[in-house]
Amino acid sequence: LIVNNLQMEQFLEQLIRQQTGGGNVKPQTGICNQSYQWGEVFLIDWGKLGFAPGGTESFLLPHQYHGVYVGFFCFDWQSLKISF
Repeated sequence: LIVNNLQMEQFLEQLIRQQTGGGNVKPQTGICNQSYQWGEVFLIDWGKLGFAPGGTESFLLPHQYHGVYVGFFCFDWQSLKISF
């Protein structure tokens, strides 16, 4: 199943709501996406959502391929080269 940006954002918002128990958390404040030649990176910044110690989870959404959960690994996304 290949998803688009809106579906990915909705998935991440649902994930945040499940992890936080709903409450007054606004998922949009913790979601960031960045576009690259090979696709998109979606980031959930748990620190911006009020969680300590925080951390940023990453999800790759390459063009024409399935999404990939990267976890809490820190990458220099601009210099990363991805081949399929």
